[in-house]
Amino acid sequence: AAPAPRPSACARRAAPAGPLPAALFAYDPRQPLALRDSAPRVVEGVTVRPVSFASPKGGRVTGLLYVPPDSAQRGPDGRFAGMVMLHGAPGNAAGVEFAVLPATRAGAVVLSVDAPFARRDARTPLRFTPQDSADLVQYVVDLRRAVDVLAARADVDPARLGSMGISFGGSVGALLAGVEPRLRV
Repeated sequence: AAPAPRPSACARRAAPAGPLPAALFAYDPRQPLALRDSAPRVVEGVTVRPVSFASPKGGRVTGLLYVPPDSAQRGPDGRFAGMVMLHGAPGNAAGVEFAVLPATRAGAVVLSVDAPFARRDARTPLRFTPQDSADLVQYVVDLRRAVDVLAARADVDPARLGSMGISFGGSVGALLAGVEPRLRV
């Protein structure tokens, strides 16, 4: 006789049937951005502005906007590429400056936004609760809105938009790439 199966140390749940509906990450892009910025500072020749904009899911998205120096590489039309930067967990928009500054000096306007958990309490980012699921949807929608912010800038070429994520941000970036058709890289 075969030995009895051992109980699993972690209970597994059945995977949801089918992919997540894209409508889960939909929003009305015609709503005003309500972009606000604060006094800039200059770091290694890059202008850094604290910014916030309206979230389609409620509240305000906070982050940092990095603008290249005039000497940075521009496209043939004289505009810069645009990039949304996603931070890890725990973390926040300021924590990825080590990756943002080289991209900005190379010619990308970069918008690094705080994930919903970072706006609430960056020390406890994920607890695997229903709130985490809602935060993930909000984060992806907020990131799509960040693409709107970049595309609305006169110095950004809307045909050269991309995203980059560090750690947890890389995972969320895969979701973002799956629902945001304007991203090219």
